[in-house]
Amino acid sequence: MLRIEEIEVEEPGEGEVRMRIRGIGINRTDITLRSGRSPAKPPLPAKIGFEAAGEIEAIGAGVKGFAVGDRVALVPAYAASRYGLYGESSVAPARSLVKVPDTVNFEQAAATWAAFGTAWAGLVAVGRLAAGQTVLVPAASSSVGLAAIQIAKRLGARPIALTRTSAKVDELRGLPKSRAAAIVATEEQDVVGEIKRLTDGKGADLVFESRRRSDFREARGSHGFGRAVDSLWGAEPRSDNSATVRHFRPQPHYPWRLPARLCFR
Repeated sequence: MLRIEEIEVEEPGEGEVRMRIRGIGINRTDITLRSGRSPAKPPLPAKIGFEAAGEIEAIGAGVKGFAVGDRVALVPAYAASRYGLYGESSVAPARSLVKVPDTVNFEQAAATWAAFGTAWAGLVAVGRLAAGQTVLVPAASSSVGLAAIQIAKRLGARPIALTRTSAKVDELRGLPKSRAAAIVATEEQDVVGEIKRLTDGKGADLVFESRRRSDFREARGSHGFGRAVDSLWGAEPRSDNSATVRHFRPQPHYPWRLPARLCFR
């Protein structure tokens, strides 16, 4: 059960700041935590809130590069119940802060980093996607899928969006920044045939899944469409063009770091 309570917000400790919260993100991590479906089981009553943006109100010892009044957002790199970001004010770790320019509002800033961080970790930190390569993006209309398409295009790669039905095709085509090179409706088209046609029979270099369930999983595994990565499992192609599945289960504090170029512009 969720309820609003008046609590005293502590002063920031070493390496922390106190933020006036202006916008929050609501994502799957928050939903699974409060529903009891998360592997993490914090003792109750517990705080909640994984993503937020706002202004710095106070700075703790050892914090450099930030000042009171700075507009900032948090890149989630901590337990979902560690900080009470669903609130008017909250202490937050300075190591997770990024500055927010005036051209980005707080709602946009708060809802950016879980999606883009997940996509960056899969495509770049693990998948090593490079310019000129083709990447398949199942669940392309999800927040992580849209982020993956944008990152792939920024890297000079060629994203092919996969979505279950044509109902989402027009929606995907109407988003200029997230417009893929091609879109395949997996429940209505021959996925294997379409991917071969779109890649001149070569297949994709990488498959990025941001969700456990995928309509492309069987076709992917049986036809060896390149390397595959996501937060749960991946596949490495063998010389006979089949794929061997390997499991990849990141820990709650997955130790990837955002490069300087992945920031608000």
